[in-house]
Amino acid sequence: MQYSWRGPLDLKSSQTVLAGFQRVYREHGFGKWALHLRATNEFVGYCGLEPCPAGAPEGFELGYRLAPRFWGQGLASEATEAVVRHIFATTQLPRLFAFLEPANVASVRVLGKAGFQRISLGTRVNGKAMDIYRIGNGGLSSS
Repeated sequence: MQYSWRGPLDLKSSQTVLAGFQRVYREHGFGKWALHLRATNEFVGYCGLEPCPAGAPEGFELGYRLAPRFWGQGLASEATEAVVRHIFATTQLPRLFAFLEPANVASVRVLGKAGFQRISLGTRVNGKAMDIYRIGNGGLSSS
């Protein structure tokens, strides 16, 4: 959770965040999806969308979290690419955003593999300096 703008959460805060994920899903028909390994059905983390936070462009933010023991296996890239393909195939959203602290080099690579491009440096989002990334529906030239 080093690079999460929410930071580490206690049980009550985690429940509040999960309730928010469920609300977004009810309101928009998509949200954050649980990730499980195909072979074992073991829970890995989550990946999906939620509305962009205050201070960021209007739209939807892609985010993911994986348990540390699943890092470095390509799972974040696989999940990110699958979510982007699914959302653009099933919705009319013109673009998606992602927000990263510049030091989060692993996530910079994940977003690059999925086709996101950095559009802003050091923008204050939820009180943290974040780089903003964007991908357009139908190509990177979509604004």
